[in-house]
Amino acid sequence: MNKVGLLLDFYGTLVEDDRKMVELFIYEWIHYYGAIGDKEEIHEFWTRLYIELRLKYQGDDYKTRNRIQNMVLERLFKRFKINASYDEYAARLYEQRTNANLYPDTNDFLKFLKEENIPHIILTDGDDVEVNSVLKLRNIEIEDVITSQQVRYYKPSIKIYSQAVKLMEEKYGINKENIINIGDSHWSDVIGAKNYGINCIWINRLERNLPIPENFYNVKNLSQAKRIIKGLLKNGDK
Repeated sequence: MNKVGLLLDFYGTLVEDDRKMVELFIYEWIHYYGAIGDKEEIHEFWTRLYIELRLKYQGDDYKTRNRIQNMVLERLFKRFKINASYDEYAARLYEQRTNANLYPDTNDFLKFLKEENIPHIILTDGDDVEVNSVLKLRNIEIEDVITSQQVRYYKPSIKIYSQAVKLMEEKYGINKENIINIGDSHWSDVIGAKNYGINCIWINRLERNLPIPENFYNVKNLSQAKRIIKGLLKNGDK
């Protein structure tokens, strides 16, 4: 592989996602606001409903990620009888999404892509205003950004992947077989890449034991992803 193009997930891959904040919220609800469920039950309900609503509100019925997350919080507060301000927690989540920090190895990884002239496109389920805020705040200079809000579909839908692959092919001349998806979500990124028929480097920061196709890569961070890409380019030059 002497030429490669990358589809880069954003939250959880280049910048921190809301995982730590979600854990903090659940702790507060249980210990301070009378939530009737335990940590695992609340987290499972949150995750399941979030996925369910993302699948439901796409295409003509599209709702932004922020709106869906607020719908989840509203139902979650009712389900677990949380005696706190729903608006406060929605605002805190939004604040995190618009001010997310970079991971320690993000700048080095992006510098490597620039130095090696490797085409890359951000492909994210984040809302436009959230993503643009973080890009500006963290001085991330990436020309091509495709969001679910632009396409009106969420990963792992092939509709959003098709938009990114089309751009990679038309703008950079990279064929589908040389495109690699890089992301942290097994459901959105690994399954999405598999469904669309492109390769994937899974940024498995939590070291989860989940199945992936044999030709996919399972790494802990972007530094390891960088080494894989270097190896692919080196082998392609032989």
